[in-house]
Amino acid sequence: MLNAEWPWHRFGVTGVYSSVLMMTGLSINVLGPVGPVLMRHLSASPHSIGSIYSAEGLGNFLGSLLLGPVLSRLRPHAVLVGVSALVFLCLG
Repeated sequence: MLNAEWPWHRFGVTGVYSSVLMMTGLSINVLGPVGPVLMRHLSASPHSIGSIYSAEGLGNFLGSLLLGPVLSRLRPHAVLVGVSALVFLCLG
């Protein structure tokens, strides 16, 4: 982790958090432009693709709901590293 005694610690932590948020946003929001391609390749109806979008929104909501109490009980930096590693492994 970044050393708290480092003079630019806040900027480093802000940069890391910003990078993680950007990575998460990119990985989540890729589904939007892919919808029409999925419909063509899977011969799926708009209703079935809409179910995928609904599941994505529900997953985001549940993840945020569950992660809030975890962040308040544990060290937020450690949780952020763990979740980032998990996202990287799942998408990488």
